[in-house]
Amino acid sequence: FVGIISDTIPVVYSSFTAVQDSFKVDIDWITSYERNVATFELQKSYDNNPWSVLTTVNGHGSGIYNGNTSYSYVDVAPYEGDNFYRLKVTDTNGCILFSQTWMMNYKKPEYATEVFVYPNPGNGEFAIRGNYKFEENWFGVYDARGRLVTSSWTKINDMYYQFTLQNLAQGVYFVRYYTKNKKGVIKLLVQK
Repeated sequence: FVGIISDTIPVVYSSFTAVQDSFKVDIDWITSYERNVATFELQKSYDNNPWSVLTTVNGHGSGIYNGNTSYSYVDVAPYEGDNFYRLKVTDTNGCILFSQTWMMNYKKPEYATEVFVYPNPGNGEFAIRGNYKFEENWFGVYDARGRLVTSSWTKINDMYYQFTLQNLAQGVYFVRYYTKNKKGVIKLLVQK
């Protein structure tokens, strides 16, 4: 899809891609022209209605910007089957326009060895994700001195679990996880 989507909020998209990468979807879009674009709100739906907000990113703001600008987001919880994505574009005067809708079909992988925490770095709201189905999974978060700051035994569906670290100071932490067949440590950066 390439073209100016409005006289009020002109945006030229060079590309929009939503590509499955194991158990997540990498979403990227590039604009080659923006005029007075305040924000792009990336939205998602499983049936084209209702829509939920995945993220909001700043555009170039007031004025005209010619040149390629890349934006990206990782959807760590795609729906099985069709996933619909669109952009809600808001200009500096508060006018809103929606892009066309893009669809990608997500097929859950049979097996993936990767476990990761997203977003990393992040401001305190995190998810741990992997592709393992076990009765119980354990994870613990440790500070740089090796002290346990939080932990949980949980039954995680496909090893997806959201947790918050907003009460912790900015810094480096380590997430240690154990499942029936896998264990590991992930470095985590908390930014305020």
